[in-house]
Amino acid sequence: MSDPFALTTAEVKTQYDDSYAVGTAFAVLQDTIRIFNEEKTEAFKKVTAAIEAYNEARATASGHFEDIHRRVDEVSQARSERWAESERGEAVAAWILEIESLAEKLSATFDDVTEPEDIDADALDGEGDSIELLDETPNYIFGME
Repeated sequence: MSDPFALTTAEVKTQYDDSYAVGTAFAVLQDTIRIFNEEKTEAFKKVTAAIEAYNEARATASGHFEDIHRRVDEVSQARSERWAESERGEAVAAWILEIESLAEKLSATFDDVTEPEDIDADALDGEGDSIELLDETPNYIFGME
């Protein structure tokens, strides 16, 4: 009669297969985290470059609107007080304020993006112990009667 506390050949094979599968999956997880952290850094460099280009375009547009604002404001200021109080003068004054506001908005830089954190591979510390436990599980429990 066989010992009921001994692992069968099929159970031992399953144990080794499980150990291999868990170990392989763990190695893939470690590599995936490492690759993610490396690629994240490179991808964020592209985001940073795009943000810089966007801010440069905004600054250029802001400068153009500031130039327009100065020019039309000078023309408006050269007009008479009577013209300034006319319907057209008030409409032009409102338009000049809109141009000034747009130039100010465009001059502000967009920088509200921060690089995401790395995935902390140290969080996996101790996970290798599970693999070792699978490898070290005895095939027979001694001292049991």
